[in-house]
Amino acid sequence: DDSFRPRLLRALRDVAEARHVGAADLLAGLGSSGATLDAVLDQVTVQETAFFRHPEQFQTLVDHVLPKIGGVRVQKLTPNHLNDLYGTLLVQPEPIPGPKNRRHDPQVYLLIDQRRAEDWSYAAIAAEIRDRIPGAEATTKSVVARIVARSKERTDETERTLAIKTVRYIHTIISKSLREAIRLGLVNQNAASNASPPRMSKAKRQRTIWTADQTRRFLLWAHESGHQLAPAFTFIATSGDRRGANLGLRWQDLDFEDGTAKLILNVTAVAHKIVVKPYGKTGTPHEIILDSPTIAMLRTHRAAQAEAQLRYGFRHTCPTTEPECDDLGYHDRGLVFCRPDGNYHHPERFSREFQRAQLRFNAQSIDEPIPVINIHALRHGWATLALEAGVPMKVVQDRLNHASERITADIYTHVRRPVQSDAAERVAGLIMPTRTI
Repeated sequence: DDSFRPRLLRALRDVAEARHVGAADLLAGLGSSGATLDAVLDQVTVQETAFFRHPEQFQTLVDHVLPKIGGVRVQKLTPNHLNDLYGTLLVQPEPIPGPKNRRHDPQVYLLIDQRRAEDWSYAAIAAEIRDRIPGAEATTKSVVARIVARSKERTDETERTLAIKTVRYIHTIISKSLREAIRLGLVNQNAASNASPPRMSKAKRQRTIWTADQTRRFLLWAHESGHQLAPAFTFIATSGDRRGANLGLRWQDLDFEDGTAKLILNVTAVAHKIVVKPYGKTGTPHEIILDSPTIAMLRTHRAAQAEAQLRYGFRHTCPTTEPECDDLGYHDRGLVFCRPDGNYHHPERFSREFQRAQLRFNAQSIDEPIPVINIHALRHGWATLALEAGVPMKVVQDRLNHASERITADIYTHVRRPVQSDAAERVAGLIMPTRTI
């Protein structure tokens, strides 16, 4: 997306095309004369799909790094430059980015603010928006209400210091950028390798997760109430995988006879737009084993989905996995969990629907409400319940597709200690004499 690339990148590419040379060769020429960090980071964005998982990672550099050290000659960049940068980012307030990627036309927000000041109703505001603003014909009073609710949640704060996690994230991106600079021959060493980013506190944030009973009660309610997303919620809870992998799951990725699911696609959102890419950091598919109740649920869901497709009318098969498809009718992408028209669920809206479902459940279960969690907590819940049930750490690591068993153990320390304690008690009960030693 050109909106994430600075003007320098466009200029370099224009020059490269005019001279019939590649951008990498052009930057290598800059290196011999002393390239700046701006140019190095710029080159990485040419290949952002290879080096960055999200385009906004480059935007993070534009916002926080380039204004401070972007003009430093990359050959002169030292660990002290980076250490000073990290220290500054932790104590110096940074501007909070505004809502640059609002979903609606700017006139919609302006008109809502004007009419709310005049005490118009949501229905009246929606009607005027439909009449006056082209492309806003689908605006309803519910849409207006959501916009107003979100505007109330915004803070008046315009600046704040960056969190340690964010600064460490910036360090990682700089390090990747400099590794690419080494590959291009711009520098001989990576200054970030000897820099000292701030350390995270060892105190772990306590995650809110559901018990087995709470999970069972919510899923039962979702299915009995006919919630459209009940099958998707159930699959995330029983598969233990991430939201994006499940939203990208296709029927062709399932093998009911073998009882497996291959997670191949990942559906995420960048700047509120749906992006479909290969699963995981490496793009390698991940296979998981399905349990019998989940397979039965999926068979029922497939039958219901087939009936809904027939009611929808004419259909077409989308030629690619890309979310953009202008053909009319039902978009047959073969998705297991999709919108009524066959298209991808928007990940952010999917998460919001999960939050709303919990609120409705609690409104109907006043005596036994459940804590409101985010959709990722279903993944943590699966892992916690598995470890508490005695499933080996290695099996949980493989299921969650963590790079190492140590990562799994570090995340679920709160489970590991009680499990180890129980194991110690059971083993001691087997070998210790019954009389006091």
